[in-house]
Amino acid sequence: MKNVTNELDKTTFLPDQLNVLIKKRLIEAFSVIVFFISTAFIISILSYHPNDASLNTSSSEPIQNIMGSPGSIVSDLAIQNLGFAALLIFITTACWGILLFRKIKIDLFWIRFVTLVFSILIAASALAGLETMSFMNTVNGSGGIIGNILLNSLLEINNTIGLAAYEEKIYIALFALFFPIYLFSLGFSFEQWRVFILSCKNTFTWLVKSLYLLIRKTLHYSKYLIFAIFGLEEKKGHDREKNEPFFQVNPNQGGVIQDREINHLLTPGKRAIASKQRAFVLDSKEYRFPPFDLLKSTEKSSRNSQLDLQAVENNKKLLSDALNQFEITGQMGVAHPGPIVTLYEFQPDPGIRLSRIIALSDDVARSMSKSTARITPLTGSQFVGIELPNENKEVVQLRELLESKFFETTQARLPLVLGKDISGKPVIADLGSMPHLLIAGTTGSGKSVAINTMILSLIYKYHPSELKFLMIDPKWVELSVYDGIPNLAAPVVTDTKKAVYALQKIVQEMEKRYRDMSIVGAKNIHTYNEKVVEAAKNGKELFKTVQVGFDSETGKPNEKEEYLEDLSPKPMIVVVVDEMADLMTVAKREVETAVQRLSQMARAAGIHLIMATQRPSVDVITGTIKAN
Repeated sequence: MKNVTNELDKTTFLPDQLNVLIKKRLIEAFSVIVFFISTAFIISILSYHPNDASLNTSSSEPIQNIMGSPGSIVSDLAIQNLGFAALLIFITTACWGILLFRKIKIDLFWIRFVTLVFSILIAASALAGLETMSFMNTVNGSGGIIGNILLNSLLEINNTIGLAAYEEKIYIALFALFFPIYLFSLGFSFEQWRVFILSCKNTFTWLVKSLYLLIRKTLHYSKYLIFAIFGLEEKKGHDREKNEPFFQVNPNQGGVIQDREINHLLTPGKRAIASKQRAFVLDSKEYRFPPFDLLKSTEKSSRNSQLDLQAVENNKKLLSDALNQFEITGQMGVAHPGPIVTLYEFQPDPGIRLSRIIALSDDVARSMSKSTARITPLTGSQFVGIELPNENKEVVQLRELLESKFFETTQARLPLVLGKDISGKPVIADLGSMPHLLIAGTTGSGKSVAINTMILSLIYKYHPSELKFLMIDPKWVELSVYDGIPNLAAPVVTDTKKAVYALQKIVQEMEKRYRDMSIVGAKNIHTYNEKVVEAAKNGKELFKTVQVGFDSETGKPNEKEEYLEDLSPKPMIVVVVDEMADLMTVAKREVETAVQRLSQMARAAGIHLIMATQRPSVDVITGTIKAN
């Protein structure tokens, strides 16, 4: 008989999935009802008026309570018995309704319920010692009847044991005891309290900043209004002088290419023209980009430019005569003067084979008195390109490229200035789109110059809050000059043993970023920063729901919400290692493991590698590192 009863209890008329759905909807409906009823009780208590008709008061005057006659009755009962401590009951039930709606389990519910009762009694006792609110006008005081009874009992016990002089400290002790007990009874976990406080902080910060900007704009526009009313004129400062382009081409020089695009790209940008560098605020400390005056000037005299153009014209005539000597006829096109090499365009007459012209490269170099000459067809054109080295080679200065509009307006995420191409246009590579960067070369080949150029490119482009460096310099002298700048995530590492630890810490930072990105639902660090900034601006909290096991009774999965701890955007990190060989000598296995993980996963987390070595052998650049 017992077995039959159990089978009947398990029998249901609806499918299990529908039963689960109905149960969820009933719980949600119940939580909404609890929340709104609690809110209505809170409003009724806050709008309490002693002259409203209730169980204790008879009045023919209109009811002033917002919730009407039921509100006046409930608020009168609550105020007369517990005073303002009655608010705590409905605030707590409203919080429980929110947790129930969000399917968050309240751990230790009955313990929290007991602490709620205890905290309400403590609050009523503490409020009973305060003066009655002027608008309440009730004989039972701010703590109600129960609060007065408890407070009088405490004072009698206090007088009995001879501590009447410490009566004021009893009130302080009651309030100090109330807050932690009541906060525990609300049912929120420590992590939820932390996220709530962080959200309040971000919201307050946003309000203060918005108010500051509003006041600032109001004062700014009111100045013009005052000037207009009183007929005053605002004093204007002197216009800033604009720099001339670095390379001017004389329009009267026929035959030399008038490359306005190159001149436009190399024209100084706004930061170079402005007499003062723009300022940023970081942690209440003013930061200014390093001035371009720290770099060597790149100004060229107009006389030298004219001489260079005249030399190009003379070379065109000599080149045409040299080709005619070998029965290569045609017309000379425009010339593209570059910093080291000048490209001359030549259109051969019909019937002249390209192979004949290319075979004359050594003879052309001898005829032009040059060390070498390179002849190659120009793709998509009828012209043949003849490259000849310049008589006066131009030193490409970093300052010219960093000041240029091309660098200032580049869309590259991590722009690295590399120099100029054969026609004199700036060459900028994007480290953000590269897998990573490995610089190899013998001593004196320019590795350190290239690394310093790349570092300065990023320093002049990004604020320290947007980009950080981790520099590892086993040679002690190459990167130590950067020690102390605000762009460093840590001091320059010169000890090879500490360098291994630094790489391992970067791997840990990468893993932490991936965990945070999974909570936000971002695929890369740039999407993560956009979502975090938007959430902080709107005062929202970011979290994801994860499964932490199964319920032992129902077998259903238990879910938990993981909240994002920090709502501030994360800067990009560039790891610069000047000599890989020294690190591989000390701790090959650890360095190889760290570099392998970083090269495989670090790009999406906003971490990029720049590594240099003068010995790119198999024992330094291992197969594992090379494959990644």
